[in-house]
Amino acid sequence: MNQLEKNIILEEELIWKIKKGIPYDKKSENFIDYLQKEKERFDQPRSIYQKILALLISLILGFIGLGSAIFAIGHITDIFLGNYVIPEALQNIPSEISAGLLIAIGIAAFLGIIFSIVAILYKSFFSQSNWSSYHEQMMSLFKRLESVDLLDEYIDYNEVNGRKRFQLSKISIDFELEWIYPFIFDEFPPLLFEFLLLSFLLPFLVTSTISSFFALLQLDLFTILLNSFLVVMIFFGFSQSGLAIYRSWKKYNLILSSMISNQQEVIHLLILKKSDEMTIIRHQNNLTRLVSMHSYPIPQIIRISAIIPLLGSLAGYLIAIAAII
Repeated sequence: MNQLEKNIILEEELIWKIKKGIPYDKKSENFIDYLQKEKERFDQPRSIYQKILALLISLILGFIGLGSAIFAIGHITDIFLGNYVIPEALQNIPSEISAGLLIAIGIAAFLGIIFSIVAILYKSFFSQSNWSSYHEQMMSLFKRLESVDLLDEYIDYNEVNGRKRFQLSKISIDFELEWIYPFIFDEFPPLLFEFLLLSFLLPFLVTSTISSFFALLQLDLFTILLNSFLVVMIFFGFSQSGLAIYRSWKKYNLILSSMISNQQEVIHLLILKKSDEMTIIRHQNNLTRLVSMHSYPIPQIIRISAIIPLLGSLAGYLIAIAAII
């Protein structure tokens, strides 16, 4: 079976846009030549000024986060000591709900800020601008294709509405999927900031929605308008992150599913042709590798971080209700 028989034609567009300020001559250069220029430009440590700014922002956020934690702990302590006083702004809300809201807001703010600090520090100290280990893997893949004169089989140059770009047109079932992550994801680690934003907004959506519900019962027009504005802004943040996550997941899932399906077909064909045992085993190992890949290619810690603040805010409600009841 030759290489072309193991190719998958990509239905979903995987585009590599040519960055502004980086020249490209389509007559004398290829994708590798262009990537090398990107590497020279972007594979550089962050500037000292960016790192100092990141430290200052993290320090400010740290103080705010500490204040949020003290705020939540203070209310929890007041509840257990029997000293909890309903704030004037929440007089019309049952005490267990008002306490839960305050504790949940404090916990959610603290956890959200902690994850934001981690993201800022990681971005500033442990990554480069528009270049990562995934980009290195991708360059390695295309250099190998170039060395065997197959580069043009997989990458095409075209212009759409005056925008110069490369398009990944095929992928082989022998490829490691991580080699094409830069075509699928905008941030590295993949979707780090999108998930952190969701983890920050989810608890506030819960608290704002519950506050709006009780304000509606009390016909508190000011609170209704304020919370409605907050909910609209939260949903706007959801839409931006959600669409980015969905687009990336759709591309990744389509490619992974196609590779698994094609690998199964290859193995079936090899068995029918009674090919040698080592060839079949190699392709079975390929299939095992593909099937074992996670349905969403992001580190476990980031997947967990998206749900922890929400669980923390809900825990705040439960603590307040249990203590007051």
